Amino acid sequence: VWREFKSKYNIRDGDEIDGGGVRILFISEMGFFQGLIPNLFAYNVLINSLCKEGKLEEAKSNFKKMKEKGLSPNDVTYSILIDFFSKSGKLDVALLFFHKMVEEGV
Repeated sequence: VWREFKSKYNIRDGDEIDGGGVRILFISEMGFFQGLIPNLFAYNVLINSLCKEGKLEEAKSNFKKMKEKGLSPNDVTYSILIDFFSKSGKLDVALLFFHKMVEEGV
């Protein structure tokens, strides 16, 4: 399973991501494989790690997956996304997340 996972996410031996993103992503994938759903904390760590790597679209995709699994984003989730999308110059996306946060009363 590890070999397939590394291939899917283009991870080389020795790669390490700040915040343990590879480990969290692997645990997340394994959890789904075994029918378990990662909690909000795991998603926040994963989204933060992806953002730190500059993988903003992948972070946004995991945000959507999280919501599809019935987890509600909290202030930490939105703060991560708003911060990194703003810093990357994608203010339109950052504002969309801000408006969603306000709409949801977070």
